[in-house]
Amino acid sequence: SLLFQQSYEGYRNFELYGGRRLYFQEIIDWSKSGHPFSPVQQLFCTYIIANTKRDYEKGIPLKFVQLNKGNKLERIKNLITENNFGDYFTITNGVVGKASESRSAFTYARNREELYAFNAITGESGYIGREGVEYYPQELQLLMLRGENKQKETVKLESFQSTRSKISVGKRTPELETAYLRPLIKGVNISRFHVETSEYVVAFPYDLDHYKVPIDKATLLENSPALLRYYEQNKQYLMAQTEYSDKIIGDNEAPYYALARTGKYSHADWYVIFRDNTKWVSAVTGKINTEWGGTKKPAFQNHCVSVCERTDGTFISEKEAHYICAILNSHIVESYVLSTSDKRTFKIRIPVRIGAFDEKNRIHLRLAELSMEAHEKYDQISEVERIRTEIDMLYLKSLGCE
Repeated sequence: SLLFQQSYEGYRNFELYGGRRLYFQEIIDWSKSGHPFSPVQQLFCTYIIANTKRDYEKGIPLKFVQLNKGNKLERIKNLITENNFGDYFTITNGVVGKASESRSAFTYARNREELYAFNAITGESGYIGREGVEYYPQELQLLMLRGENKQKETVKLESFQSTRSKISVGKRTPELETAYLRPLIKGVNISRFHVETSEYVVAFPYDLDHYKVPIDKATLLENSPALLRYYEQNKQYLMAQTEYSDKIIGDNEAPYYALARTGKYSHADWYVIFRDNTKWVSAVTGKINTEWGGTKKPAFQNHCVSVCERTDGTFISEKEAHYICAILNSHIVESYVLSTSDKRTFKIRIPVRIGAFDEKNRIHLRLAELSMEAHEKYDQISEVERIRTEIDMLYLKSLGCE
């Protein structure tokens, strides 16, 4: 056997010993075994290799070794023998193989059937994912509602505070016009088929004519003078991010209050949103009814990925959003994403096949209906699981897999 860093670049063949081609026969994953090389905590696998040819698309055996709860490796390492190994560790069998022509990495699966399903769904989506806006510094940009003044169409706000802030800004209590305020959706607000109302609002000084670079000071002074005054009073803090934002925006002349990662997509009517780390969950959102400003389009923070566009840049419909959301919340897509990603970061561009929505396609329409139903029953676990099971079947069927 050979020990390799767990890089998942395992499908490549080896040529050793006089030009003989060797193949991986079995992989043993020790990443949950309690760090046997402590204090080094690098994840690793054991790769069993031989000259017997293997088809990685069909998969090879995987053993996943996990230290049983209640055990600490430093206490038991001198007690472990071949005969009592099962008293301290649990071994789970699975398969590992190549699930994509475009990727050299191995993919973990519970069995060959799941690996075949991964082979069927892997590919490119017909929809564009967009990273959320980085509101910096948060201590100025993230605001909590503290009251409203309907006569002046303003709201009283209080700035977000954190003990882990890189920049000490201090609490701010502005009263701002609602014209350019939006309810904020953070990644943590997303659960499966549901979006929790956020306590934060943010200023978004853009419109359809100014979607990449914000509206200028003269227009802002006319439409929202208190917001301009808030920006001016805190200019020194906002300027700390200007160079970074300008590089992303591609315009060095943009006002200092410009935000990175905005575009026409910031003004769509319907969005599919998902978290870019920790949990693979998705939901649909449109305009949000607020008590302080009527119906408002949402804003998304950087760990909330949004999908509202087809590849040609046109916006998706409500039914189309639910069709996409159903697929993203399927068991098979969740398993594939978690198997091929580090939980600290998921890909912004969806790594699975999602065909263009067709209003005349009964499967597509049914997927949209199931997502709408799941949004109504999001807190009923058994119902959501029933819906996801039907989504799995329909999604694979839509790809030609019976």
